[in-house]
Amino acid sequence: MADSTSPALNPALRLRAEPVPEGIEGRGKGQETTKIERLSQQQKMLEREVRSIADTLATETLHADRRLLVHVHMFDDSLAPTHRPKDILPRSLDCSFVAPMLDGYLVEIDITHLKKIADLIYQATNWAVRSDISRVKSIQPYRSEAILRGHSIDRLWDRAVEGARGRFFIVWLRPYADDLARENVLKDFERLTTDGTIMTIEANNAASEAPESSLARRASSASGSVARLLRNYRRTEGVGRAIVEVPSKENLKILVASGAVFRIDPAKPLILAPSLKPEPSDAPFDLPLQPVVAVVDGGFDNPNYATAEAWREAPLIPDAIADRFHGNAVSSLVANAKGINPTYDLPEFSCRFGTIQAVPRRGTNAVILEDDLLDAMTRMASRHRDVRVWNLSFNYEQSDETEFVSSLGHQIASLARNFECLPVISAGNAAKGNNTLLPPADCEAALTIGGRETTKHGTVGNHCLKCCVGPGPQGMLKPELSGHSSLTVAGGQTVIGTSFPTAVYSALSAHAFEQLRGATPDLVKALLINRADAPSHHRGKGWGTPGIDVAPWECPPGTVTLLWTGQLQPGFEYHWDDIPIPDGMVNSEKIKGSGALTAVLHPLVSPYGMANYFSSRIEVSLQHKVWGKTETGYGEKWSNLLGTMKESTLKESEARTELSKWNPIRHHEREMRSVTTIGSKFRVRARLYTRDLYQATLPGTGKVPPQNVAIVLTLRSSEKTSAAYDSVVRQLGAFVESAVIEQDITVERRS
Repeated sequence: MADSTSPALNPALRLRAEPVPEGIEGRGKGQETTKIERLSQQQKMLEREVRSIADTLATETLHADRRLLVHVHMFDDSLAPTHRPKDILPRSLDCSFVAPMLDGYLVEIDITHLKKIADLIYQATNWAVRSDISRVKSIQPYRSEAILRGHSIDRLWDRAVEGARGRFFIVWLRPYADDLARENVLKDFERLTTDGTIMTIEANNAASEAPESSLARRASSASGSVARLLRNYRRTEGVGRAIVEVPSKENLKILVASGAVFRIDPAKPLILAPSLKPEPSDAPFDLPLQPVVAVVDGGFDNPNYATAEAWREAPLIPDAIADRFHGNAVSSLVANAKGINPTYDLPEFSCRFGTIQAVPRRGTNAVILEDDLLDAMTRMASRHRDVRVWNLSFNYEQSDETEFVSSLGHQIASLARNFECLPVISAGNAAKGNNTLLPPADCEAALTIGGRETTKHGTVGNHCLKCCVGPGPQGMLKPELSGHSSLTVAGGQTVIGTSFPTAVYSALSAHAFEQLRGATPDLVKALLINRADAPSHHRGKGWGTPGIDVAPWECPPGTVTLLWTGQLQPGFEYHWDDIPIPDGMVNSEKIKGSGALTAVLHPLVSPYGMANYFSSRIEVSLQHKVWGKTETGYGEKWSNLLGTMKESTLKESEARTELSKWNPIRHHEREMRSVTTIGSKFRVRARLYTRDLYQATLPGTGKVPPQNVAIVLTLRSSEKTSAAYDSVVRQLGAFVESAVIEQDITVERRS
């Protein structure tokens, strides 16, 4: 609990003003977007490639007798959404873009139109077509090597977890826009199950005798995985995912070559940090009523912390193989991190916890498939709607793909978005030469936690080398936060790993939900990032660690924090106008002080978890007025103070690499020593962009509903008084209220 005797501080403020939208004119294709220097060469090559496809049709995978998937490779300088080659593969010739690829697009074509597509390329009658030709590198049928993504069958097989009769794999069915083609895919897949190429989980569960390693799987509901795939594939018109068991490498080859699947991943076991040894426990711990964190871990059985356990779900795995020691350690930190570690600079917030016993000890060979876990979490979330934070201190042992979002990360994000909850997930621990982020830490909806060393003064220090680092796939800036990787847990044991700071920030997140008016998962995430101590993202520390001097929802002297949520649509630029420059930040038309602007978007995402995972993004900046050159001469104009909005002006490859262009989080921080300004107002500018809306489950161009965004702005003056805060409250008046529940704002009026 935070010390109740601490002096009262000003609460963060909730902005109630609506943004002003302004229409934007879009860009098109033309001579200026055409790469003239390679137009002639590509025109000849692409025409030849399209005509040659007709000669190989006997060896290609077709569905509905005439539907073929082709992989359209783009040049590296042509990956921007504006260069999508819809003019050489048009709807008028029955071409449908169905999924983004790492270097281009997956396109469904009707083979009866191959000659017309080749003729269109040959004739190139307008600049839009010529622009496409100069941007496309090649057009090839989508074959088995694309499904394997550079892996061999042996490598794929060796990395999959073993089952009773083979190895487990996660498969996605091929996406098609054509109804009949999708039905053909389902028939092909069902044929694989009937001829024994793959086995559904149902077949394994039917065995009368099963080893301990399959005990947890047999007791779970993952046996509906394939049935769910068939149902979802029809419902979503092209998105179907399931876990299947493959008896042999030869069967895996047949599955890859079947033409039914689009993506195959080896299923992997969930692991915790190295298992802990039982230690003598603490004295009994008594916790009064506090918010609850759902702890999905190895279970709980420490009697001295029994009063902190709010509820317990039916175990996913039996007690005999559950990692109770790890579960006890994490649960004790959720409940009492500061009490067990009194000399560390930890937030003084305690929580009760709910227990989901789901992760086995190392060395038990237990098979826990991700669908088992997801089903258990779905049941938990349905029963405990008041619980808004999930602590997930487990990871896969390895990550197969650095560029693809893991199936588990994607599925947890979908589940969390559906229940409006915040998963707080460990980044993973470095081992066997690997220190890259481990799934499900690549969950976009999560707050991912890294590890930092502890200094001799009990403060956080540098990145802990035993903890994994980001970034995540598809430009995700992960982890977002970090904390002490070495902590003492119940019983007096000292442990190291990202599991343990994850527990600390799960508790802090749960209190933020309890404190904030109209709290959303993205708003809580934005607030904690906004209050972290690093001005820019670090691959190990993220944006750092929130300070402990005051709670994140309070404003220290000399600062003011405004937070709000909004809804944006593409095609408009939005302004939140008339935000006062706080007293103490301007002297002789010079801005002095600092500021931090954080925006977290609830993004549209690809249902396949592959390339171009994010289908919407946000740009945001804090602006002030300056004198300078305008379109009509010289005069006042808006200039960026926090954030550059360069994501749309740099080349696509540079913007992705240097600015993580499509990351759904934008965080800008700056120290202003002497910035010339005009007037006394700021404004926040934001704009939403979209791409690849042709994918199944996405709303489609022109049908995008308003997208939710959470924004937090903190301004700091050099004067450590309440003047900055009071001036903003006074000037905004009815357009601002306390962001903290049941706390009024009082402003000292100056005479």
